Amino acid sequence: MSLFPLSPNFAKMLVMANQSGLLPYVCTLVAVLSVREPLIPIYSIRGETNEETQSKMLETLKQRRHWCAQGQARRFGDLNVLLKAVLDCIAQKVGSSHSFFELMIGLIVFNSRL
Repeated sequence: MSLFPLSPNFAKMLVMANQSGLLPYVCTLVAVLSVREPLIPIYSIRGETNEETQSKMLETLKQRRHWCAQGQARRFGDLNVLLKAVLDCIAQKVGSSHSFFELMIGLIVFNSRL
């Protein structure tokens, strides 16, 4: 683990993920967790007018609520939210549907229960 240029906690996460077959997902999480603030604070969003600022803030809040899990999946917490945020951004960049990325998240949840 000392070969990784990461903190020991992140290195251990990567080693264990490789053993479990979850390396792509954990690499994503380690990348997100290694940044001080992975999500832009709501109060820093600005538009040209007050109405535009308010609209952008509301849209961002709706998007973040979409990333939050419902029901029993809430126990996966912040890591699940961050992973959904990253996968959602990837889906928007490549123009793909969310269903593929939601399937990926479902596989992660299924594998974590094994």
